Amino acid sequence: MPIIRSALIIALLGLLFAALAKAQHEHAYVPPPDIPNSWAQHLWFEKGPFVEPYDMGWGDGIQFPITTAKKDTQTFFRQGWALLAAGWKEEAVRSFRYALYQDPQCAMALWALGMASLSDIDRARTFIQEIPSKATLSELEASFIVPLREALKSNTRNPDWKALSQTYSNLKYPEAHVAASLVYRYFPDAAGAAEIESLLKEILTNQPSHPIRAYVINQPRWHSLVPVAMNGLLPEQFAQAHRFVRLGKPKEALFCFAKAIPTLAEYAILLRQLPSRWPRYVSALSETARLLVTLGHNKEAELVIDHLKSLPRHPSSTRLEEALSTLLKAERSTGRVENIGDVTWIHELSFDGWAGLTWELPMTSGEPVRTSDFINKDVLLIFYLGKGCVHCLEQLQAFAPETQAFRSAGIEVVAISLDSTKGLKATLDLADDPFPFPLVSDPELAIFRAYDAYDPFDRAPIHGTFFVSKSGLVKWTDLGHEPFMKPRWLLEECQRLQKFDTSLPTIDY
Repeated sequence: MPIIRSALIIALLGLLFAALAKAQHEHAYVPPPDIPNSWAQHLWFEKGPFVEPYDMGWGDGIQFPITTAKKDTQTFFRQGWALLAAGWKEEAVRSFRYALYQDPQCAMALWALGMASLSDIDRARTFIQEIPSKATLSELEASFIVPLREALKSNTRNPDWKALSQTYSNLKYPEAHVAASLVYRYFPDAAGAAEIESLLKEILTNQPSHPIRAYVINQPRWHSLVPVAMNGLLPEQFAQAHRFVRLGKPKEALFCFAKAIPTLAEYAILLRQLPSRWPRYVSALSETARLLVTLGHNKEAELVIDHLKSLPRHPSSTRLEEALSTLLKAERSTGRVENIGDVTWIHELSFDGWAGLTWELPMTSGEPVRTSDFINKDVLLIFYLGKGCVHCLEQLQAFAPETQAFRSAGIEVVAISLDSTKGLKATLDLADDPFPFPLVSDPELAIFRAYDAYDPFDRAPIHGTFFVSKSGLVKWTDLGHEPFMKPRWLLEECQRLQKFDTSLPTIDY
């Protein structure tokens, strides 16, 4: 039986890869030749942020030289390391991935991704195993990579985290001590709290502004290592705000939130991400509203709550709904504390989305579909990967019955494919019934890339669903290696967002 089962698995895998190869051949998209032929590499990037990061200067001051000929790789490695030290894992991964994207041979970028993935041993092991055993490493790089590679040997089910932490602790290099503290964060039994405190104290003595301050501030047992302040990088601003909350200093907490929240919102928009899907943004606004209620500034608290209500939602996250439920139940204070600082920024809270763009793409017939066809109409754009993608066809067939309901709400549906116009016809032939919305062709991926329906790390198109308001602004988005499959939920969400769309048209057709 095991032999039969193995044979079946091999046969199925053969069919799968043959189908993938055929689908890829039929698509206009062809991966660039410099992509390593590694299934493992594809798995690296199947989970995680897809949009490229920005150099926010968060790695300035980090002394951590690595072997690379690419300036951006060094820059974003430092930024990623600063964010990981501060406790902002997802944004750290974004920067590490971009560093590796710029230099696929950078061993330290792989090591850093492994360190950021220690909570998932198999994933961390995948990154480390991709570092060639004969890779040219500096002595410093080897001192970081070799211990982690040893700890994550494929035959080790329970890595010796204590030995790894101790090895990094013994190195006479500040960032090695940061690495030891990272191991401790994932596995507290790897070291004693007093030992880690000693390392943190040494780091901050030698580099008082090291980004690890943000992590330390969030650990009440080590508050004394970092003085109370109201400045620093964005991660530290949030950490200081929450520290002031714990210390019962609401005015100081509001001051820090006033600096941090708008900055984080701007960064989210730069990345064209929904702020409501950033847990720190939602939690910071929720805490701000609660502080304002406590201080008797109910009008400003209601403005914050109204802003939270207007934010786009996503079925994969209930954090926003939970925050609103708690805030709406909170009793409003009858007393009022004056002189709480400048709160005018609260009146400016808004989420308008980001500008879409004009496009013109051909249908099966060759006739063009243009953005100008949808003046004074909202549009739902579905980016799908073509006739070779079974999931894509399922998505189109799921949205088809709801098309009239979207249209009745003033929302037109358009599906954009990487297929040629000939490939579009093949998709229509596969469908049970004609699709009630246009299928258009983007074989060069120009519009895919422009809307971020493209993973620059895996260097491949991905599924994307976008709600674009009549003002030409993208109000809602879903991106990933799986298509969005909840058309009825999305219809209700689009109708809800329409009530908040007061933007003027921004596109000159």
